[in-house]
Order: sequence, then C-alpha cells, then structure tokens
Amino acid sequence: MAEIRISDKTTELVENYIFNATASELISIYQGTVPTDISDTATITSRTADILIEHTTFTYSGNAISTAFAPASASGVATWFSVYKQTLGYIVGTIGTTNASDLVLANTTISAGLQYRVTGLAFHLPSTITY
Repeated sequence: MAEIRISDKTTELVENYIFNATASELISIYQGTVPTDISDTATITSRTADILIEHTTFTYSGNAISTAFAPASASGVATWFSVYKQTLGYIVGTIGTTNASDLVLANTTISAGLQYRVTGLAFHLPSTITY
C-alpha cells in the first residue's frame, strides 16, 4: 500500500478554500434512512419530502461551520444531514445525541415552525491517505 501525507497547513488551506469559496451553499437536516451511496446526487436531491430544516447559507470560521436560525418546515426525528457547496458537491453525515454521530443534537426530535441553527460543525481532512 502507498501513502500520501498532507501537512496540517495544506489541509487547513484546502478546508478554507472549500468552505469559504463564493458559491451556492446549503445545509439540510433530514429524517429517514441515511443514504449509503452518494455518488449519484439523486439519492439526496430526491429526498425533499424528508427535509426537516434547510439553512441556505453558512459561515466557516475556526474550522467550524455555523448557521443563523431557520424554521423547521416539518416535524420528525432528525437522522442525517447534508452539506452542499457548489465547489464541493455533497457531504453527508449522521445525526444523533452522542459523539458516535457526525452531528450531535441535544434532542433529535424536530418540531415544525421552531427555530434551529447549527454551531461548531467541524470538518477535518485526513492528514494521511492510504491507497
């Protein structure tokens, strides 16, 4: 096996480029089964009925994504999220109440009309890639 090592400074620059680039951006919180294969973006874009909350903009600072408050459009149990950037495509992760999840919420039960925000969603590139 071969290995590529990436310096911390390089990963920081790449992360800043990805998340600070001026382009369309969206963070969506969903209910239902988490997609396992996102190579076809239709596995995400076809799930509009499962969207509980959509944040149409976000900020990236100190290696963390944050949003303003946005109202939930539906009620349900949040199970997964997607981050979309025109320069990147989609990132998908799980939602739960423990650190075993990619996005931790105090309560995964979402109520329509209530306001929600994302704070401190960290994104880290690996420093080593083995292939």
